[in-house]
Amino acid sequence: MSDKESIKSQRDRFLAFAFASADLLIEADDKGKITFSTGAAQKLTGRKESELIGMPWKDLISPHDRGTIIAMESTATFGQRCGPILIDLSNETKNDNIHKAIITTIKMPTSNGTYITLTEGSIIGAQLSQVNRQDKDKQLLDKNTFAKVAKETLQMAQSLGQDADLTMIDLGEIDAMKNNMSTEDWKSLKKGISNIVRSRSIDGQTAAEIAEGKYSLIHESGFD
Repeated sequence: MSDKESIKSQRDRFLAFAFASADLLIEADDKGKITFSTGAAQKLTGRKESELIGMPWKDLISPHDRGTIIAMESTATFGQRCGPILIDLSNETKNDNIHKAIITTIKMPTSNGTYITLTEGSIIGAQLSQVNRQDKDKQLLDKNTFAKVAKETLQMAQSLGQDADLTMIDLGEIDAMKNNMSTEDWKSLKKGISNIVRSRSIDGQTAAEIAEGKYSLIHESGFD
C-alpha cells in the first residue's frame, strides 16, 4: 500500500470511528477556523457543509458555553479526548428545531488543528455528558488510595508500552497564603488547584493531595 493510500485508509477509519457516535464531524485549523466538515451540517447548524468552511468553529456554540469549551481544551494534551459535553448551540447558526448538542473534541499529534464531533442532544448523551461533568468535579484521591491506584496505573502503563512518571508538587508557604485569603477565596483556589492537578494526570484520576499544599500525580513522561 502506498503512503497516499495508507493516509486515505487511516482517514476513512477515523471517519468511521467518529461517525459511530456523531452526526457531524468538523476539522479546524490552529486558528480555530473550520477547514473540513461532513455529516448532518444542515440538520444541526442550519447551514450546508460548504457554508461552514472558514468560520470559527466555536461560533457554533452558544456564548455562555464557550468558556466551558475553552477551559476544557486548555488542559487537554495531544490525543486526549475532551468531552462529551452537552452544550447549547448558537442562536446564529442552529437549526430552529435543535437547540442542544453533545460535543467532543480532540487534538491529534500529527496535526495542529482540532477535530470536533457534534451529535444531536439526547437523553443518553445528556447522561454521559453529566457523568463527564461530575467526573471533572471529583475530589483528589487521599494518600492511601493514591498509593494503591498509582501502583496499578504504573503497571498498566508499562504493559501498554506507555512511559509514565510520578511527580510530587509542594506549594511551599501554604499557611501564609491561606491566612491572607477569605474562606471562599481559599476554597475556590483549592478547587482550581485540584482540577489542574487532576487534569494533568495520565488518566484524569490518578492524583492526590497527600498533605496540605502537597500533591502527587502519575503523568505521561515529558510532563512540564
